[in-house]
Amino acid sequence: MQLQVSRAASKVRSDYNNGYEGLPALNAPVYKLTLRILHRDCWASEIGARFPDLRFFLRNTVPTGSEAMDILYVRGPTHGPRDFSAVLDFLKGHPRIRGVEVLDQGDDSLFALVKSSHEKSIINAISRMGVFVLKPTLLVGDREVWTLGMVRRETAQDLVRSLNEAGDVEVLSLVKEEFDTLHLTPMQRTALDTAFAHGYYAFPRQITPTELAKKMGLAKSTYLEHLRKAEQKILHSYFESF
Repeated sequence: MQLQVSRAASKVRSDYNNGYEGLPALNAPVYKLTLRILHRDCWASEIGARFPDLRFFLRNTVPTGSEAMDILYVRGPTHGPRDFSAVLDFLKGHPRIRGVEVLDQGDDSLFALVKSSHEKSIINAISRMGVFVLKPTLLVGDREVWTLGMVRRETAQDLVRSLNEAGDVEVLSLVKEEFDTLHLTPMQRTALDTAFAHGYYAFPRQITPTELAKKMGLAKSTYLEHLRKAEQKILHSYFESF
């Protein structure tokens, strides 16, 4: 079936952009909890030990009832062979895994969608307590390293108690941070918000830097300086997570 785009799409985009412009950033404090977990009888706590020369990350873990869907990112060694066929064979043969789909594969990396089931799922326990994942989950050795966020400190203790039913949990850190970990200046955030709201990142681009600078009452060079610095911080944060 061909996907039909609603005739109201342009109006919805316009309403959204008008509402988005000037939206204040959420700078409320958040508690960041970092855990190292040996998840018993789970493929994610086995794959790192099975392939110690590779690096594994889980992104976009989504609970689906008693199952979970993960985007698995595998990065090959700096030197040596980068054949991921053994990794895929391991995943497809694991009793907890219900399906594996390769999304993208390069010379030194692999992205795969992994669907699995577990009676004591970590992501389900996290979701039930209103906790959110802050960074990709690192799989190293026989441990999963989770970086989580929560608004109440006491939630951490309740979560660790719940997760101990699924495996061995070690608390690496619990710190209070600002929600906006990108540390954008007000002008950088405004420049970025304005660009996004007016379709600068759309394809095709709907507005020029000159027009954006005029909306903010800035010279084009000044506006682009704020925008490029904001973009640089976002890209740095993204690649730092791998």
